[in-house]
Amino acid sequence: MPPSYQQQNQKISTVDLQALTAIKNSLTDVPSRGATAFFSTWDFAAPDPCSTFSGVTCISGRVTTLTLGTGLSDSPGLAGSLPPSLADLTKLTQLILFPGIVTGPIPFQLGRLANLRVISLTNNRLTGPIPQTLSLLSNLHTLDLSYNRLTGSIAPGLTRLPALKVLILASNSLSGELPHDVPSQLLHWT
Repeated sequence: MPPSYQQQNQKISTVDLQALTAIKNSLTDVPSRGATAFFSTWDFAAPDPCSTFSGVTCISGRVTTLTLGTGLSDSPGLAGSLPPSLADLTKLTQLILFPGIVTGPIPFQLGRLANLRVISLTNNRLTGPIPQTLSLLSNLHTLDLSYNRLTGSIAPGLTRLPALKVLILASNSLSGELPHDVPSQLLHWT
């Protein structure tokens, strides 16, 4: 049986397409008069999501950058929760979530994304602890989880990541003390 038109022209890996589908199913645009809906370009019938989906950048058919939301001042952002299937985007280097009302925990599965260099999930309503698995991300340069509702303590390994230069955890409900032996390579942390 010959492949369908969509399969012939598919320029994104099946795994990444399934992950993007799960993301779209777990997040939604917050309705706003006059603001363009972020997910309006996410048409899964499109032949090449890598070139048509807002916030998605690919290299060789794999998602490398995912920016969720518009960041525009007239946009109230996204609502819903972050799905564990984000971890299926195994070539992801940047995960950015613009301000909105996304709730629930940060998926611990993100700790499997060895290529991640930037995680910015600011100004939402994320809850629960910072996953200890983020301490496994040896390429992580920037971690900004500020202005959420995160609780618990900061995993000691988080401040010892070899590539980490920026760590922003301000305006959460974290407990305990920050590690006293913060490495000198950490340029900015709050």
